[in-house]
Amino acid sequence: MPGVTSAARQDRTWRTPTTLRAFGMLGALGFALVGLGAVLPVLQSELGVSPGLLAGLPTLFALWFVAVGLVGGAVLRRVGPARMLALAGALIVAGAALAALPAPQTVVAGLAVIGLGGALVVVAVPAALAGAHPDRLRRALTEANALSVCAGMAAPPAVSLAVSSGLGWRVGYLAPMALLATLGFGGWRAVPPSRPRRPDATDVAAMAVVRAPHGYAPVLLAWLGVVLAVMVEFAFTLWSGVAIRDWHATTEATAALGPLFFVGGMALGRLISAAADRLASPGRLIAAAALLVVGGFAGFSSAPSVGLAFAWLVVAGLGVAPLYPQTLTQLIGASATPDAGSRWGAVASGTAITVSPQILGRVADGVGLRWAYVLVPVLVVLLVIQQLAQHRSAHRHTAAVH
Repeated sequence: MPGVTSAARQDRTWRTPTTLRAFGMLGALGFALVGLGAVLPVLQSELGVSPGLLAGLPTLFALWFVAVGLVGGAVLRRVGPARMLALAGALIVAGAALAALPAPQTVVAGLAVIGLGGALVVVAVPAALAGAHPDRLRRALTEANALSVCAGMAAPPAVSLAVSSGLGWRVGYLAPMALLATLGFGGWRAVPPSRPRRPDATDVAAMAVVRAPHGYAPVLLAWLGVVLAVMVEFAFTLWSGVAIRDWHATTEATAALGPLFFVGGMALGRLISAAADRLASPGRLIAAAALLVVGGFAGFSSAPSVGLAFAWLVVAGLGVAPLYPQTLTQLIGASATPDAGSRWGAVASGTAITVSPQILGRVADGVGLRWAYVLVPVLVVLLVIQQLAQHRSAHRHTAAVH
């Protein structure tokens, strides 16, 4: 069976140094985003600001994503995705060094620079993977996001251990993030700046299943899918701990474990979906994931104990896991080029991270968090409707071509 052996060996060795650099940089971003939530309570005391002002830090990250998504195409075209990853790594390391200084102004400025580097990662990673693995893009994106989630899971324990041992949040948050970001440096000299590989006829045929015949409508439809997927994810990431505290009258320390269980479920789910996406279409994977999310939400919101609430958060995380990589893959396929899809993906992520917490928080102020959390299944239903509309658009395009 030499052919089978060769195919199996090729399947194990398809990841290139560019792939691993992209994976590492997305891991640094995952650590930065999840870890930011872990350091916010410590930062509030250190900076002496109100919760409202402190909430501006996550929003700053999100606004960078929108800005870079809108104007980062020129940088991506000039330097190429590999060098953009190197630039992102340099910004994250520089931001970490700046935030390590004790002055409040340098902390805020350093976190802002880290946010800019993270925004470049969001644009560069999909473009790099699309150029390196056009025939394995869904798998590559799923694996990259799985590793990002795993890196994010490490952030809260790292911060907690550093703070409790007296080393401070900077050691637990900034040092590991900067170390991961150095993985991007190799791209500056290893790969010269170039445009992502132009799709050949086979790629164009594969993209046709998600590309509509005219205008921006297919891109906007796919863009909406990414927005909805990220809104669902951050509704759990940012608010599950508050929900556990309010619904079960737990301590802050116990409530803080809520996001960890959800992110843990996401990590497991993305590892599973990395294999499952070879067996099912994106639409079917998203439909199955939607059922898990709604089931996890129902169990989480009605759990009679904290332990069961944690267990249902794992289920919800399993369902949420494939939503972002699958919808992002659809967006890249619907766009004219992979780098254009990457930029639209960054805008979608920034929009969702900015809007989702604000909507849920304002609704909670009016009717309470339990009722506000109904936003989650509503978003999931909207995502399913979006997928059906995208599927019909693809069929109309196929019929028009034939």
